[in-house]
This record gives sequence, C-alpha cells and structure tokens, in this order.
Amino acid sequence: MKLSFDIAAPESMSHKRGFRIFSIWIMAFFCIFLDPAFGEPSKNLLTNSGFENLKDGRISDWQLPPSWTGGFQSVGEKNAVRNGAFCARLTPAQKENKWWGRIFQTVRSKNFLGHRFRYTVWVKGKGEFHLGCIEFMAKGGDAKAHSRLIRQKDPVVLSLDWQEVAFEFQVMDPLVKQLAVMAEICGEGAEASLDDASLATATSPDVSWTPPPEHAMATMGEKATFRVSVFKGGQPAAGMVIKTLTCLEYGGPCPKLPADWTDIRTDSLGIAEFSFEPSAQAAASAIYRIVVAQPDSGLACTTYLEFANKAACEAFATAAEKAKLSPQPAYLLFIGDSLTDFQRGYNYVDELRSWLQAAGKQAATHNAGVSGDFVTRVWQRMNKDPKVHRLEMYDNLFDPKPTHIFFFLGHNDSRVSYISNDTQPHVSFETFEDLYRQIIQKAQKETGARVTVISSTSSQFEVCKANTGRARAAGKKVPLYGKPDVLEKFNAMAKKVAKETGADFVDMYEPFRVHPNKPNLLDPNDGVHLTNEGNRLVALELLRYLGR
Repeated sequence: MKLSFDIAAPESMSHKRGFRIFSIWIMAFFCIFLDPAFGEPSKNLLTNSGFENLKDGRISDWQLPPSWTGGFQSVGEKNAVRNGAFCARLTPAQKENKWWGRIFQTVRSKNFLGHRFRYTVWVKGKGEFHLGCIEFMAKGGDAKAHSRLIRQKDPVVLSLDWQEVAFEFQVMDPLVKQLAVMAEICGEGAEASLDDASLATATSPDVSWTPPPEHAMATMGEKATFRVSVFKGGQPAAGMVIKTLTCLEYGGPCPKLPADWTDIRTDSLGIAEFSFEPSAQAAASAIYRIVVAQPDSGLACTTYLEFANKAACEAFATAAEKAKLSPQPAYLLFIGDSLTDFQRGYNYVDELRSWLQAAGKQAATHNAGVSGDFVTRVWQRMNKDPKVHRLEMYDNLFDPKPTHIFFFLGHNDSRVSYISNDTQPHVSFETFEDLYRQIIQKAQKETGARVTVISSTSSQFEVCKANTGRARAAGKKVPLYGKPDVLEKFNAMAKKVAKETGADFVDMYEPFRVHPNKPNLLDPNDGVHLTNEGNRLVALELLRYLGR
C-alpha cells in the first residue's frame, strides 16, 4: 500500500495544505493562520526589530562580537528616533587599517533553506552602509569555512534623512545550518542611526502553490509520495523546476549531509510528484526533514516525515476520526515549557494538527511553548512584563483568537532545590495554585476559548536522580527534576484548579507512568524530555480526549 500526500485545492489557496492517507482522499479545507515555516508571509522574523528592548543597558538580541569592531548603543533623543522611544547607533572603529562597525542577529528558525528573504532597515547618518547575511556552515562535507558573509554589492551612502535600505537574498546551499542578518557602517567619522528593521519571506506575487503538509506519518516499510501543484497567473504552471532535499532530522546515527538538491519539473497540469522510502537500516524513531522549493518564485516549505508501524498509524487515524472540534475552523493554542517548545515541526503539537487535518478537521495550531517555563513566567509574559525571558513568544498570543487553549506545565515548577535538601519546589504549592488559576481565568476572559489543562508527565526518576547526583558530586548545586511525590501533588493542584475554573483536565501522568516501554518515551539523557515516542503518546492521548 502506497501512502500519498496531495493537495488538489484551487490556486487561490496558496498556503493551504492537506493530504491523502491510507489511500483515502480527504480534502482538508482549513485556514492556516501561520505560514508553514515562518508564520504569516509578512511576519517580521527579527526580534527587537525596533531596538526598543534593553538588557543591562545593552540592546537585546543584536550582537557585536569581540572579534568584530565598532560601537553599538541605544539612543533615546526625540529627534534621533524614527519610531518608538529608542533607536540604535552604530559607529565604526579602526581595525587592520579599516574603519568599520558591524552587528548581527541570528534568525531563530532553522527552516530557511529555499526561501527568498527581504531584509530592510531604516537608517540615517553619514558614511557607507551595507546590509547582508551570514550563513553558518555545517562541519564536514564540502564546507571550506565555518561561515560565509554575503553583503550588498554596492554600499548605500547615508544622509541626514531616514531612508529604507533593502537587501534580498536566497539560501540554497544545503550545508548552511544557521542564518543571521548583519548591518555594517564603514568610513572614518561615519555613524548610522538604525530603526525599524525587518526580515520577511519574499515571493513572486503571480506564482502560488499547494505544498506538502508540514508534518506527515507513514506506515513503516511503505513509500510516501508527495505532490506539489504550482500555478502562475492563476493557471497551472507547466515546466516549473521544483527542488527537493531530504535529510535525517532525528533518530539513529549522525546523518550524512545531503549532497545536493534533486530537481523535478511540473507536468502539463502544474503537478510535480516525488517519493521517499527510508532504508531498511533506518531507526524506527527516525524523522526526516524534506525541503521543497520553487527557487524562481521564492516559494519554499519544510515537511517533517516520520514512519510508524501499521498499528500505530491505525490508532492515530481512528482517534483523529473520532475527535470532535467545535467550532470549526478551530485554532488550537498551546502554552507550555520545553516539552512543548522542543522538536518543533515534529513534536506532539505538529502530530496532533496533522492527524486532525488528515481526518478532514479544519484545524490550525499555534505553539507558544517556551523552554524552562513555569507558571510565574507564563503569568509575567501574559501581562507583558518587559523583563521576562523571551517576551516576544507571546506577541499576538490571542490574535487570531483561539478556539481551544492547552496548558502543559509543571516540570519546572516542581523541581526541588539543593539548598532545601530536595524538599522545596521551585514554585511554592500556594503560588502554583494561585497563578495557574489566574492564568486560566485570564485566558478564558480574553478569548472565550475552551481551556484544557494537561498534567505533567511521569519522569524516568532514576535517570533524573543519577544526573543530579553526578552534578552535585562535581560541586554543582543543581535542582532535582521529576520527583514522583512532588509531581503528583502539583498535578493534583492542576486538576483542582481546572475543575474550579471550568477547564478540562487531561491526565498525562498515568499513561506515562504505567507504559510498558516507559524508558522509550523519555530522553535517556535527562529522564524528562520527550522522545519521538513520547511525543506520539501525548498526541494520541489528546486526540482521544478530543473524541470523548
């Protein structure tokens, strides 16, 4: 049996995805609120783009490393700022007989291959100014350097008037593993005031497509076939080049770097088809990242593909078919810690969404998980505390307004401290209960969404204890995670708060605790974080909950 993923939507649905599963065609006509790789097409991918946020007197998120030169500081004079309260001032310094200063910001997403970007900064001052990007290369392969700096061919001569400087670029080298954007000022006595920076995907307006799904699960030992439909000027585009690149993302030994892109062309109906089947030696937990790009238009997407045995696939399909979502289109918001934040693209949020869509549900998701979070941070971020860690992760948290909100917290709250002899949790029981209640009530009041509280999972406590013991023996006063009696007390409080606020409660602790292959569900290095199998269990339990 061949598993085939396809969308046959009209050309106007350029960012919609669906697929065929188990030889049954299911059209998933749903609204994707977030772009497949980076959020909305016009979304600014930079953080602190207006240079407004400071930490210890320095501009956050932008860096001037010691190996570079120049000065970089915040400026708040009213006549110096274009928008907001602050802008940045970049000045050169002499190094190796040249006057220059340069800053950069790393792009958080790893799904940049194939995309065309437009990077802009509003700037004024004097001297010569460049924008550019830095491609950080993977070790090994054909990479001859750790990084590659690509700047504008011709510098922009600055004046005392604000002007928007733009730089477009496209990342096609498979060896590029991380991306950053940079700004540079050159010339003795030069200076540049910077404001309102932006980095966004840039595509040709007359070309659209229906790409593969963002995540897919296929039956082990079978071939997964994907189709891409391309339209130009509203008509099927024949002869268009589609590039695909497949590499191992997760599971098994370190993968060999991909040699290069594979080219295929669309047929007379504007359709291109390609297949993938893992080798017999591939690990059962392996996840593959497939990048698909139409380079001429700048369109690109990333699909994460995993394989499971037939019983697992059938269990997911059955649970997804029974799941009830009301209203539809449904927009599911997930707020959590690293169990939600890690493995983006193929974690439980992605698996849940892909199976709901496969079953014909009109569903989209927003993953607002933040690694290391506990209820205190969540409450601060929901109230826009400028000092909280990764405040930007809750930008437009309730826009668009979610229909369902899932809270998955507790592991960081319940870790116990060294100085208390492992008796006192990081967040007190009273604070956890009080803040969790306020968090849920705030979400309910501002959205009217159906709220679901997910309990903490059971940990592999022997691993947690051994790790903590080794660290403490080395003189580190680290906390202890996953202590069963403490986790159970926090989960009981979470259940109590859910009942008092009218929220639903899903017990994820017991399914993990009694699972016959529990060690396979949790990272063997720490005993807390989810493996691929652990993510699958969370996704399946949530699908079953939605069907009850």
